[in-house]
Amino acid sequence: MAIQLVVPPVGESITEVQIGTWHKKPGDYVRADEVIVEIESDKATVEVSAPVAGRITEILKPAGQPAVIGEVIGFMEAVEIPTGAPAPVSAPAVAEQSRHVMPAAQRVLSQAGVDVTAVVGTGPGGRILKEDALRHVDAPVAPAPPAPAPPPAKPAPVAPATSTAGAREEETVPMSPLRKRVAQQLVSAQQTAALLTTFNEIDMSGVMALRNAHKDAYDKKYGIKLGFMSFFVKAA
Repeated sequence: MAIQLVVPPVGESITEVQIGTWHKKPGDYVRADEVIVEIESDKATVEVSAPVAGRITEILKPAGQPAVIGEVIGFMEAVEIPTGAPAPVSAPAVAEQSRHVMPAAQRVLSQAGVDVTAVVGTGPGGRILKEDALRHVDAPVAPAPPAPAPPPAKPAPVAPATSTAGAREEETVPMSPLRKRVAQQLVSAQQTAALLTTFNEIDMSGVMALRNAHKDAYDKKYGIKLGFMSFFVKAA
């Protein structure tokens, strides 16, 4: 019998979410309460677990697609997991179970195409945090050994030099619901917040005269200069 995998409620005012990382693929066996997929909203990332033990049969919504609360995003069937043989699971799912990869770190590694087993976790219990994933992705790659030099060839016509200094590769990726919500709040705050500066002025002529009258004696007695902080503290 087919069992529906639906988007659970993630908040009172949230009606639409985005499908995150699928930890299982069609044909994979899952145990009860095992994480199948992550759901991203504009407030938090929620994990959807298997209601029963069985096998994933179909995925309707791939990662990155929008979905509404209560929508069916996949199907599974309740079957007995074969004994004596390991359950076929996808690579990200194995990493999630054995390495304890945080959702944000898993997302960074998936986008970069990096194997989770190559990342060292610094979180509690060896958890792989987002900082660990970013550090591994941004790490410089060791240079390859130099290839043998080709035989000399005739010099080619020299083309005009073009400067590529400072050029960087850019990649456009869709924003997650959480980032969209943060961006909306920042723009709204900038447009509606009252931006002003307040000035408080005070006549310091009396303090200046008192300091000038006693600064030499104070310096001679204590060996330090008489500043204004003592007057501010006294006034407060």
